[in-house]
Amino acid sequence: MITKSKTKVKNTIKVKFFLTAETDFKTVELFGLNNDWAVGLPLKAKKDGTFSLEVSLPTEEKHQFKYLINGENWVADSDADGLTEDGFGGQNSLLHT
Repeated sequence: MITKSKTKVKNTIKVKFFLTAETDFKTVELFGLNNDWAVGLPLKAKKDGTFSLEVSLPTEEKHQFKYLINGENWVADSDADGLTEDGFGGQNSLLHT
C-alpha cells in the first residue's frame, strides 16, 4: 500500500510505503526514487509483519521504483499508480506525486 499526504513544505508531498511480508522476508529496500538505482532505502520491519518507509518527495513528478527483497528478489508494487517496463524483461512501479 502507498499513501500520500501534504506537508507544510511547499511543493513537497509525504509518501509512505507499506509492504506486507511474505514467508521469508528479512530485509526490504526501495530503489529508484529520484532515479537512484544504486542506493536502496531500507524499509523498517514491524511486529505485525509489515515493512514501511516514509519519504518526502517533490510534487508534480513521476518516479519509477522497485522493492528488493532479501537482497535478491526484485518486486514491483501492485498498489502503485501504474507499472512500466524496466528494460530487463520486468516491470517497475510508477509513482505520481
